[in-house]
Amino acid sequence: MLYIEPRRDCASASPCGISENAVKTQIWIAVSVNVLVAIFKNRLNLSASLYEMLQILNLTIFERIPLNQLLDKITTDDTQSFALIN
Repeated sequence: MLYIEPRRDCASASPCGISENAVKTQIWIAVSVNVLVAIFKNRLNLSASLYEMLQILNLTIFERIPLNQLLDKITTDDTQSFALIN
């Protein structure tokens, strides 16, 4: 049998760089996304936490639904499920 050792420098093994510039870029992107989601949360007066909103956006990143419609739908569903529990 032929054994092929996995490459360590492959893009799939390390999708993000580890150089100083790459790390700084990743940090700025993370901060920017958190600020944008916080602005959306404030402008749309949503009750969902920032963490919940980021998780929803992470799961539905390729959905073709407007952001306010998606988040309104999720918070409405959460409210209804909470009402059923009580």
